[in-house]
Amino acid sequence: PGEGSFSGFCTWDMKERKLHSKVYYTEGQVGGEPMILKSKDKQGNTKIYVGVYLQKGDDNSSFAIYDGETSELVTLLSMPYRVPFGFHGSWISNDELQGHFDYHHHHHNSNNNGVVVAQER
Repeated sequence: PGEGSFSGFCTWDMKERKLHSKVYYTEGQVGGEPMILKSKDKQGNTKIYVGVYLQKGDDNSSFAIYDGETSELVTLLSMPYRVPFGFHGSWISNDELQGHFDYHHHHHNSNNNGVVVAQER
């Protein structure tokens, strides 16, 4: 649909400072802004997912959820109605962004996996 539409996304490994993975949507699909989704398992471990609204044509909207570690598609949910293109994900404040950088700078030599999402046009 034009500006702000993406053919996929990539994840960046903050610890290793390199590209972690790329995801390309299927032919004819475009995606909006990816969102980070967090879930805790029964042991209390945090699991990260990437969610994105996808659009194919004028009337076909879906919501895709990808595994945050492997970037594999977990599920694709068909939406009963068209989701307006350009639906935004989460926004964070400047303080939250600075905290993110401080965290990764402080934990750079630890075993934490710091993967963040960036969009690819």
